[in-house]
Amino acid sequence: MVQRTHELHWCHPQVTVDTLIPCSEKTSKPLFAHCKDPNELWVPLLEKAYAKLHGSYEALDGGSVTAALVDLTGGLAETLDLTEDDEVSAFA
Repeated sequence: MVQRTHELHWCHPQVTVDTLIPCSEKTSKPLFAHCKDPNELWVPLLEKAYAKLHGSYEALDGGSVTAALVDLTGGLAETLDLTEDDEVSAFA
């Protein structure tokens, strides 16, 4: 019997960001990710930290939320499509 041990070495880099969020000049709304509630700033601040970690907002172009969550947490991610009725009922 062969037993394998997997060790994950994940460092937690510290990223400091200010609270200035890139916004549209016309609408004053955030240009990139934003919350449904305009009074919540955690999504654009988290995205800003992630962009800083990767060098720029441009470096995030074409990325996915799933990949970002794996990067940020060091964990695993899975996407479930719950739009089909039979898949929704399977979890009920």
